[in-house]
Amino acid sequence: MLENKPNKHGPCKDKKCSFCCNPIAINHRAFIALGEDNLPKDKDGNPLFTNKKEFIFSKDNPDTEKFQTFECKNFDKDTGLCKDYENRPDLCRNTSCIDSNQKEKSEDEQHEDFINKFEK
Repeated sequence: MLENKPNKHGPCKDKKCSFCCNPIAINHRAFIALGEDNLPKDKDGNPLFTNKKEFIFSKDNPDTEKFQTFECKNFDKDTGLCKDYENRPDLCRNTSCIDSNQKEKSEDEQHEDFINKFEK
């Protein structure tokens, strides 16, 4: 069941960025612990994510930061937006490239650092 929790701040809509959504990336260790059956489902109980069977890696720590990738059925490839943004799962609501406690870097700098962190 999808829960509505407060959103974590991110510049997604302001920057028209879909980096976290295309593809969805879940830490591989967390994915193994969670299991594919426990991935988010829509209101009818159907899986929202399709496993792409591909990985992305952190440039700095490729051996330890490995992420399983998924396509989301609510991601609109033409617009780069979520088709059901208000009802997106907790995984999406709680993902952000911005640390609101970070004082040394601006949101733009944090966003840029996050995008440049991974190799697809």
